[in-house]
Amino acid sequence: MSPNRGLTLIEVLVTLVILMLGLLGLSGLIIKASKLNFEAYQRQQALAVAGDMAERMYANQSPTAANLTTASIYAASAPVTLPLGDPLLAPMWNGLIGSGHNCAVLPSCTPDKIALYDLALWEGQLLGAGKRSVGNAGVGGLSNARGCVEGGVISPVTMLSSTVAAPARTFRITVAWQGDSPVPVSTRDEDLRNVASCAQGLYMTRDNTRDTADEYRRLVVLYQVIN
Repeated sequence: MSPNRGLTLIEVLVTLVILMLGLLGLSGLIIKASKLNFEAYQRQQALAVAGDMAERMYANQSPTAANLTTASIYAASAPVTLPLGDPLLAPMWNGLIGSGHNCAVLPSCTPDKIALYDLALWEGQLLGAGKRSVGNAGVGGLSNARGCVEGGVISPVTMLSSTVAAPARTFRITVAWQGDSPVPVSTRDEDLRNVASCAQGLYMTRDNTRDTADEYRRLVVLYQVIN
């Protein structure tokens, strides 16, 4: 009969070390996947907010109204120099109650008043007003979101040509938010940070310093043509 054989203490320890290394690698993958899922969720939310403004601008048109003049109100009230969504200011959202353009309570609204009403509700979305806990804390909204509307911009089809004039009826809607990790700015034309300057320089790095390299600013861009 052959003697019984068992595992030595060294063999058990080696097995445990290999198992721990595998678990550490797996935990790293889980953390990375969670961050990617969060980024995808934030981008989906930003796209929905930007799409909401595009639909509002499209709906606020009339065959008899000066649509371009009305659309210019959107751009004038949400410029890149003072984007909507600043929680310390929030002029459109905070000024909605008691204003002369609260179309939720007015019997009728002109297209110009509807534009101001749309901007107020849009700023509320940027602030996450529709996603609040019982203690009024933000839940599930965009991180430090900002929104801009620019008029007279060049569409993506023609932006590469320096000889094409910016169409007066093309408007760019941008929603920007705070990214979790740095993404270096590419020199390629498809990097939207080279096109839209909305909220540029407003975000912070992981070290809590100003993001001068523009690596933490995330954004989605939509274009709306006014008839």
